[in-house]
Amino acid sequence: MSSKAYVSLLLIGTELTNGTIQDTHGRYIASRLTELGFTVTKILLASDDLSTTDDLRNLAACSDIVIVSGGLGPTSDDITREMLAALSGGSLDFKQDVWDDIAARFDVRKGQSNKRQAFVPEHFSTIQNTKGTAPGLKGTVGNTLLYALPGPPHEMRRMFDRAVVPDLVQSFHVETEEFLEATCFLLSESLLEDACGKFPRSGVSWGTRAGEGMIHLYLRGGMQQEREAFLGFLQEYFGKERLKNGSVDLPAYTVALFKDLEYTLSSAESCTGGLFSKLVTDIPGSSEVFPGGVVSYSAGTKAVYLHLDRSEIETHGVVSGETAAAMAQSVRVLSGSDIGISFTGIAGPGGGSTEIPVGTVWIGIAGHDGEIRTFPFRFKGSRDRIRRKAVAAGFLLLEIWVTEKKRLDSYRKWQYI
Repeated sequence: MSSKAYVSLLLIGTELTNGTIQDTHGRYIASRLTELGFTVTKILLASDDLSTTDDLRNLAACSDIVIVSGGLGPTSDDITREMLAALSGGSLDFKQDVWDDIAARFDVRKGQSNKRQAFVPEHFSTIQNTKGTAPGLKGTVGNTLLYALPGPPHEMRRMFDRAVVPDLVQSFHVETEEFLEATCFLLSESLLEDACGKFPRSGVSWGTRAGEGMIHLYLRGGMQQEREAFLGFLQEYFGKERLKNGSVDLPAYTVALFKDLEYTLSSAESCTGGLFSKLVTDIPGSSEVFPGGVVSYSAGTKAVYLHLDRSEIETHGVVSGETAAAMAQSVRVLSGSDIGISFTGIAGPGGGSTEIPVGTVWIGIAGHDGEIRTFPFRFKGSRDRIRRKAVAAGFLLLEIWVTEKKRLDSYRKWQYI
């Protein structure tokens, strides 16, 4: 970078300031900027109120760059556009081309409130939002470069990574060093840190960035073969399925693998509530791989929709290896797929017992060759985290099943999470 640039973050949302939700944007943006050589000096949480304009003005006065997140939605309390117009001394103008783009991609012409998102402050340009209706904004206030990004995490992170970071790299002449990136699944940062410390340094340094359901690991310095040897050590240490070279989306990776092998896959879900099938069908072209799935929450629906024997369920229990095996085999047969996968467990926060505590999940996999296996897990965390961990484990087990089945017992190393 030609000179050190100072950045401030303004994260807008009354739900942040009243404690309804925790801020995750600040950590995400700050860690990415620090990796690039920027200095983040302030992170400010503010409510949905026009008085926040003063906060924004103060940040702009002491920063080279200000990044705002939130307040770009279609409702009356989404006031970021108005703040930017007031701060820059310009008008707030309706842009027909912006509205046409939003309406064409999301079919919201009847939702007149969405038209608010087509108003753009004078002297600002828009950043297309590929995941939602609210475009981002870019402009300058005095000598300060200012970006406004949407609040929803999946929208903000995609826009930040794909639009803001490349723009900053170009604008501030960031000199990017060679590094190796790996995506880590079902790993904690502390255990990853401990393992990294066991590798002979050889001039290679490491850093991590937490993502949604994954950790991004960056290996810098040394020669390329040294960074590759470092990653190879970690893959041997934890299992190569859990550390993948590059930036990897696990559902997309699995769908691509099944396409390459010309395998089809179906799912029977209980405790995961359809999350597995949702993540699979988010991938364009997944219909080539995934004929469908069944969400059967109660014992009764398992009997009706999966044709399971109710007496067998009552004998072994809904949360058991026997039920997981029967679910996987049944959905595979009913869908005509090559492989069936099942999830049954207790995601909490209630419903657990001494024998079957919250976090217990059984995953079953059934193959067209008649082989059926089940895998018990005991995950920690909130209801959402338990579900997401279970689904991630399912994707990893499927990868091993179709590539190197003899390594299936490696799942036993995943128990700490």
